[in-house]
Amino acid sequence: CDSPGIVCPKLGVPKPLQVLFGSYRIAQVREPYHVVRFIAEHCHPPLVDLLKLKTFRDKDAEPDEPWSPLNLCEAYARKRGFFRRGGRVDPTRAASRLLRDALSGFSGLALCFAPPGVNAAAVAAAAAVMAPVAAQWVRGGGDSGEEDDDEGEDGGSGSGVDA
Repeated sequence: CDSPGIVCPKLGVPKPLQVLFGSYRIAQVREPYHVVRFIAEHCHPPLVDLLKLKTFRDKDAEPDEPWSPLNLCEAYARKRGFFRRGGRVDPTRAASRLLRDALSGFSGLALCFAPPGVNAAAVAAAAAVMAPVAAQWVRGGGDSGEEDDDEGEDGGSGSGVDA
């Protein structure tokens, strides 16, 4: 069915997936932290390591306390410089930026999901193998430039067949 510009959400798909796949607008998400939680739970390597976030804890907080979506967004806001008046961090703006980055694939947030029935250990092993390759692409050192250099070295027509 051809429907220009109209995308209806599929029933049975969680709202965080609809947001991350672009069928539900990020601007319409009232509370973005549940989507940030979804990203953090399904991200390999962990989101904290991927974004190189530093912990900022209160003096009363326990040092081994796990990251919450709000803490992730506050740390991301500090890193990106998202502050409100009075010097307070703006976690809502950071969450919105994080969702936009995940949707577009910026900051190394290229989301992918294993097919149903694949166990978490297999996904973690594959992610560990692919981490160096992904890090190279995030830094902008992909091998697309190497292919262009190889084609120009022979000085011929590039077909590799002598006539």
